[in-house]
Amino acid sequence: MADAIVTTAIERISNLLIQEAAVLSNVRKEVERLQAELRRMQCFLKYTDCKQDQDEVVRNWVADIREVAYDAEDVIDAFLLTIPRREVGFCGLIKKSTSMLTKAPQLRDIGQQIYSIRNRIGDISTSMQTYGIKFVGEAEGSSSASEMQRRLRRIDPYDDDEHVIRLESTTKELLDQLMLEDDQRRVVSIVGMGGSVKPPLPSWYNRFDVKRHFDCLSWAFISQQFSPGDVFSGILREVGAKWENMGSMKEEDLIRTLKDVLKEKRYLVVLDDIWKEEAWDSLKRAFPKGKKGSKVLFTTRVKEVASYADPRSSPVEPPFLTNEEGWELLSRTAFPEDIASEQGYAPEFERIGKEIVRKCGGLPLAIAVLGGLLANKSLKEWEMVQKDINAQFTKLQQRNQYAGVDWILALSYQELPFRLKPCFLYLSQFPEDMEIDKTTLIRMWIAEGFLPQPLRGEGDETMEDVGEQFLEELANRCMVQVSERDHTGIGIKKCRMHDLMRDMCVSKAREESFLGVIEHQKDIAASMSKSRRIAVHKIRFVPSEECSPRLRSLLYLNPRKEFVFTLDRNQVIFIFKNLKLLRVLNIQNVIPKESYIPREIGDLIHLRYLGLRNTILHVFPKRRYLPKLITPLPASIGNLKSLYTLDLRRGRHEQNDYWKVPDVMWKLKCLRQLLLDPHADDKWKCSLDTLRQLETLKWIEAKSLIRKDALLNLTNLRNLGVVFQRKEEAEMVLRSPISRLGRLCFLKMVMSEESSFASLEPLSGSLAKLSLINSKLKNDPMGILNKLPNLRFLDLGSKSYEGSEMVCSAHGFPQLETLRLSGLHVLEWKIEEGAMPFLKDLSLTFLRELKTIPEGLKFVSSLQKLDLFDMAQEFTKRVKVIDGVEGEDFDKVCHIPSNRYLRLLSVNNEATVP
Repeated sequence: MADAIVTTAIERISNLLIQEAAVLSNVRKEVERLQAELRRMQCFLKYTDCKQDQDEVVRNWVADIREVAYDAEDVIDAFLLTIPRREVGFCGLIKKSTSMLTKAPQLRDIGQQIYSIRNRIGDISTSMQTYGIKFVGEAEGSSSASEMQRRLRRIDPYDDDEHVIRLESTTKELLDQLMLEDDQRRVVSIVGMGGSVKPPLPSWYNRFDVKRHFDCLSWAFISQQFSPGDVFSGILREVGAKWENMGSMKEEDLIRTLKDVLKEKRYLVVLDDIWKEEAWDSLKRAFPKGKKGSKVLFTTRVKEVASYADPRSSPVEPPFLTNEEGWELLSRTAFPEDIASEQGYAPEFERIGKEIVRKCGGLPLAIAVLGGLLANKSLKEWEMVQKDINAQFTKLQQRNQYAGVDWILALSYQELPFRLKPCFLYLSQFPEDMEIDKTTLIRMWIAEGFLPQPLRGEGDETMEDVGEQFLEELANRCMVQVSERDHTGIGIKKCRMHDLMRDMCVSKAREESFLGVIEHQKDIAASMSKSRRIAVHKIRFVPSEECSPRLRSLLYLNPRKEFVFTLDRNQVIFIFKNLKLLRVLNIQNVIPKESYIPREIGDLIHLRYLGLRNTILHVFPKRRYLPKLITPLPASIGNLKSLYTLDLRRGRHEQNDYWKVPDVMWKLKCLRQLLLDPHADDKWKCSLDTLRQLETLKWIEAKSLIRKDALLNLTNLRNLGVVFQRKEEAEMVLRSPISRLGRLCFLKMVMSEESSFASLEPLSGSLAKLSLINSKLKNDPMGILNKLPNLRFLDLGSKSYEGSEMVCSAHGFPQLETLRLSGLHVLEWKIEEGAMPFLKDLSLTFLRELKTIPEGLKFVSSLQKLDLFDMAQEFTKRVKVIDGVEGEDFDKVCHIPSNRYLRLLSVNNEATVP
């Protein structure tokens, strides 16, 4: 980890030497010497990184080097703050000074500070020599991008497929309890410690016999700090209830609504990871008796909680893995699938692997983590891991039966390549059980400087692509769990951390002064003075004078939707006036009193990520008859020349709440991600033509793209969400270089109510994801979309097509994997044999005129998932199994393993809330 910090400092110094050559002429040699010393320290750290946990002397030296690197980085960033603002260029480039005299005192000061840091490094080096510390070679972490991609071909141990260890006896016991048709609602419990084996829940949850038995199913994750309201609203959405204002409903209203939806159904609700009896007490009120056989199933680590919830039920207590099952899991995570299945590894691996598995106490989490750690390692490296485990476990397990498991998790961190360590520790900011959005995470990694620039010759690879590779590797090492794949079914969309892994991550991040999490009042003192990053979760934390001015990230993360953070005017000013080294500022769900963003925001010249999503924007006047006022962003935001990501999305607030943005956006020439809401930019008239680095632009009015020929300049766009007022605007955008140059992969288009699209002919063949809303196409769009060679995701939303017939022709959509159709007036839909050969996910919503499933759907053998929402009653009956009798169209869908029959909602279905 310290090596990554030193690397960042070296890069900052390199940029300084290049960009400030003239200004630094008097102290250039001192800066170059510091850089050279840090490079030597970097080599030492690569060698000792995996040894520091075993050697206290080495650990102390590493901590000293880390502090030196932090200080070196601070000196450089603080120096950049002293340069007059008018001279600051973009992307960290600083124009040459025209007045050397004004900088003489500053240069002397930076020279003295660098000299002092070099002396500290010299003292560390002397001390190392005194104690005879030597090192040779380099540790892991220098692998090329191509080597990394080869590693990423391994299986993901959290996917629900053949690599999951099946516990047939436990699964049978569980299913027997679920299928009992008691007159009373029953609670079925699965009990096991964190990281212990449980039946593969997604596997049985998606079983056809389970889905056929219950009218509706829902799954909710429960953590130690959860919001009952969030759980209830989530379950309502899962069972198909519709209510636009559900997010603002009071808890009692949600309970009443949920009871009304479930009372006439045989339902199954899964509550995953309940810790306390009080948690069950706060949730059980919402679950009525229901139809005969209704069940609530929850997983818990505490047997007493299971008995408390339903004394009549016997908790299912899965056994720990046997040595043979443990070896099966280890081999599947350590070896590529083809090697594991063909037994293509030497028998010595199996002998050592089984010895290692015996030390894991049958805990799948520990075994899976070790499998990820051992992947692609030599036999000698396996032997070294075995030796370390034998030495540690004998000592640790004398104190605690599962202390060795904690050590395995820590070992997985030690064995990470050095560039992955800060990326992993950065995950400690997220609350327990929170789903982590991949895109947001990677944007923050980029802002922090954790991701290297792609190597030359790697084609169109971006830093975002490198970030995806890093996240995949963390998943392959079982350090994060994939909770949702993207539209391709391959890439990660969302992930989460196992509780035990998160505990280790939070502990390591705090130990290394990397990031402090403030969840309770007691966390504040430790985090304020030492941590270079602070994440605030559940308390009203206000930055104060005790907060380190070296802070690089301030993150307000709200795990509960009903909780918002409030800061007064002075507190907001303090952040922008005193924390000038910030690179990431995320004040999501923060309410600045008087909705005030001060002009001092322009002083944060190092800021690369600014998150203002869901931040309250309006001020209510004292006199109620006056309209509320929309707060503008200060013009000084144009000084943030290093900004990569600007998130101004409204989220859950009122539709007319948008940031008023002054016409300074054109100054942010480093901007890569600009995130707005549809129709938001009619509140401002910003020029975008200079933002040539922009990769994501959502949402934007087409007129802003046309203004000042931005269409000719924004050729780096990969992801575009655009709102059109006239069909001529759509024609101009689709025929512009943005589309024609072949970089645009994701396109979302919305047409205003007054107009329609003329044609989709100009669509680029590079598109991988396309969404249309309100386009009011007259001709069947499938004829053109069929031919897009790279299209993987297609969403035809409300009023996107006004015709009544639709045909997916043979051999059309050669790469399509996800298809969503909603709000269309299609009467007849034909799928020819051979169409959509790779379709995995099909969703049909509110197609009320569609009477029957296309006959050709039975030929789409790749289909894995079918979601049907709010369809006509006749349609519902044709695909359902009612009282054991299959509907007329059941043969067209019976081959799909994940039919969500709980979501086949008819017009008169009670689940549709008015």
